[in-house]
Order: sequence, then structure tokens, then C-alpha cells
Amino acid sequence: MRRETFPISRRLFFEVITTSGDVEILPGAPDEVTVELRGGPAETYVVELNGSDLTVHPPSKRSGKRRLASTDIKLHVPADAAGNIRTASGNVVVLSSLRELTVATASGDLRVQGPIGNDLEVRTASGDLKLRDIGGNVTISTASGDVVADDIGGDLRYNTVSGDA
Repeated sequence: MRRETFPISRRLFFEVITTSGDVEILPGAPDEVTVELRGGPAETYVVELNGSDLTVHPPSKRSGKRRLASTDIKLHVPADAAGNIRTASGNVVVLSSLRELTVATASGDLRVQGPIGNDLEVRTASGDLKLRDIGGNVTISTASGDVVADDIGGDLRYNTVSGDA
């Protein structure tokens, strides 16, 4: 397992990109962010904090490093962080209080238990969505999968080809 902790002094924005593996966003300390990577090529992942922007992503194809194995990612973030998560294959679980969130997956379930203070945007090709305690608007676009949404403070907009909402 690889673990890195960074001090932060401003509102955190994170971007997590993975080709295969689960992503968890968990509550953390108010003045730091912790990244845990487990499995696959965890040691080759790029983990960078630039100001208050955290980026976690696999190595580029040009690096020649192996990218095929699954790597699970956990972020422990302060409340009121905002983020962007992109994964090709893997489940995403968000248990931390966030300002806003965008999630794009090709295949995998998404569970958000918030609270998310503002907006949530989700794009997925295949996977079930369970969303709870979203203060703002929720926009969902899915090709296949069931959607369950509770306690939404704003508008709920969704487009699905196959699945129940």
C-alpha cells in the first residue's frame, strides 16, 4: 500500500482518474488530505498537490509503465472539498461532506451519502446509483442502471436509456 499525506490551507479541489479500481472519498482532517493507493501499479500513480489542487492519476501511456492491474484509491478529505472523479471500471463511494462533485464512470456503481452542499453531476454508461443528501441540483446521464435518489435539495434531472429511477 502507498500512503501520502499533504497539508492544506485552502479549500481543496481533487481530481481522481483511474482505469480500473474502486474509489472511496472519506472524511479527513480539516488541514490535510491523505491519499491511499492499494494494489496494481500503486507505486506508479501520479499523486500531486499543487496549491490546493490534488491530482491522482495513472502514469501516461508514454511512460511505458504497466497500467492494466486494478488499483483502489482512498482519499481522506476535509469537509467542504470539491472534486472530479473519472473511472473506466470500478465502484465509487463518497461518505465525506463535499461542496460539489462530478463523477464519470464507464462501468461501476456509485454511492453518495453526502452531504453534498451544492451540485452533483453523474455520467455513467453502466452502473447503479444511490444518492442521498444533496443540497443542490443533481444531473444524471446513464445508459444502463438503476437510480435511487433521496433528500435532494435542488432539481433532479436525469436521462437513462435502460434502468429504473
